Amino acid sequence: MKKAMSIWCSGTIVVLLMLALVTGCSSKRSAGVAKAISDIESMEEIADKYNLYNLSDYEGVALISLGKYPLGYFVVTAMGWSASVYVKDPVKKEFGPPSFVSAGGLSAGLAAFQVNAFDCLILFKNRDDAIKFAKRSVNLNVSSEGVWLAWGYKVMMIPGSDSFSDGIGVGIALVELELLFGGSRDTLHENMYGKGVTVDKIFLNDVTIPDDLKAGLERLNLLMQR
Repeated sequence: MKKAMSIWCSGTIVVLLMLALVTGCSSKRSAGVAKAISDIESMEEIADKYNLYNLSDYEGVALISLGKYPLGYFVVTAMGWSASVYVKDPVKKEFGPPSFVSAGGLSAGLAAFQVNAFDCLILFKNRDDAIKFAKRSVNLNVSSEGVWLAWGYKVMMIPGSDSFSDGIGVGIALVELELLFGGSRDTLHENMYGKGVTVDKIFLNDVTIPDDLKAGLERLNLLMQR
């Protein structure tokens, strides 16, 4: 919730920085580690909010941070979006290091004025669905969403996943069609894991995990084993 609040407070900046999100700004290794740890903390908060248990059945998990700001007549909304994606190693049965995704785009639909932000916990039953999500450069989402004053919720309809959200904002939206363009943050991946790293290498755990990320991964694995 605290991370969603910080995104909402900078709603206007989301629009200005959308292109920077797509190209992967703040690509230092420390920035990647900090984002991963912050996302894991948000995952824990959302799981606690919804009393989510039996998470060991899931093979992939992601945290999406999404901010929206109205354009024109408040029917079209600009979006900034980032995500960290983790998959379970099929042999070790543990979640490995994250792959990062960023995107910017537009949403349109049955919506009134809205300035809002959400953190969405995305749970994948199938490992391959999580990997496809991390690699996809274009995401089309039909979402039902409600926001009123300082509280809100969002449903992300990503193939093969369950969605749980925590968010704040002003306005109300019923159904929206969202189109996001982006992809993996390759520069950030190289800064974190080394030159030439790919999303496939990350998900095969064929990278060196930064020491300051290991404690965060232990927290994630405890969460996903409960």
